[in-house]
Amino acid sequence: MEFLPETGALTGLLRAYQGGSEEALAELFEIVLPELRQKARQLFVNERAEHTLQPTALINDAFIRLFDGKPIPWENSRDFLNSAVVEMRRALVDHARKADAKKRQRRMGVELGTDYPSPSPGDPITAIALDQALCQMAEENPRTVKIVELTVFGGLNSREIGEVLGVSYRTVEREWQWARKWLKRFLSSNVDGKQ
Repeated sequence: MEFLPETGALTGLLRAYQGGSEEALAELFEIVLPELRQKARQLFVNERAEHTLQPTALINDAFIRLFDGKPIPWENSRDFLNSAVVEMRRALVDHARKADAKKRQRRMGVELGTDYPSPSPGDPITAIALDQALCQMAEENPRTVKIVELTVFGGLNSREIGEVLGVSYRTVEREWQWARKWLKRFLSSNVDGKQ
């Protein structure tokens, strides 16, 4: 899997951290930082230059959320990857909500393909709208939400997502197709200021 090439080392460090080793946390951060940086940069490709949240701040926020002093539930690198992607999503959504309080919904450059709706032609969807859609989708199919998160926020391809979730490549492809249609329908019905 490309995302975390040193999965054995990562799993060992996660266990060492669970055992109380603060050095393991520093080493863990060094292993995942380059890949998290790349994923964060991918999220900002379509963002405007003056965006107030930068990739490094996103990573720091996600890492702080992951290791906030509570016991960590991760058994292996797959669990960690799932949690890291969720925390990056939460950090982006929280930032968008704060920015929205100051100025009406700033646009986030999330691209899901040509079938994916946007509030107006050429505009990407908002982080808040995507979060609302994923929260509602989770009621019907939580695994599909993981597939969307790992695609959009994690930048993984279908084979990598299959490895992370322990399902076949075809299952990921089928659920991704369903998710795109579901998101299009949901966002199209919520585009007129109902987000």
